[in-house]
Amino acid sequence: MKNILKTLTLATLALMLCTSAVAQNTKNKKQKRTPEQVATVQAKDIAISLGFDDATAEQFTKTFCNYRMEMRNANSEKKAVNKGVARKNLTDEQVEQSIKAQFAHSRKAIDIREKYYGEFRKILNPRQIQRVYELEKRQSEKMKAQQKERKAKKNKKNPKRRK
Repeated sequence: MKNILKTLTLATLALMLCTSAVAQNTKNKKQKRTPEQVATVQAKDIAISLGFDDATAEQFTKTFCNYRMEMRNANSEKKAVNKGVARKNLTDEQVEQSIKAQFAHSRKAIDIREKYYGEFRKILNPRQIQRVYELEKRQSEKMKAQQKERKAKKNKKNPKRRK
């Protein structure tokens, strides 16, 4: 009887230790969010900040997510054009092409903003839309600062990785 009790106690103790170790590993490994998830969280935060009712919040979230994904696609196209080219080694023609590509990207971004202004206008008033843009910009700046902070922390841990 004593052996069974000891074995059961040891098994319970081992199980508790394994469970806590697994829980710590899960807690330490943050899963990276997809761009769609980031846009959804951002939209929900804005909807809460502006105090939308459930129906308006749902419509706004769908529209805002579509808006953010279009803007993200436009930005990734811009990055793809400029990727792998050292600015110092550009010819005059390449510089001119780069400037024209920047103009095209700016036009595309403005077109997207105008398109979604019309969509937001169907569910929000102009003051709310302006507030949405302000909150979006504030969140974007906050995320950039966090990203910069993480990068600095990473470089501090491993100074050889600096570029």
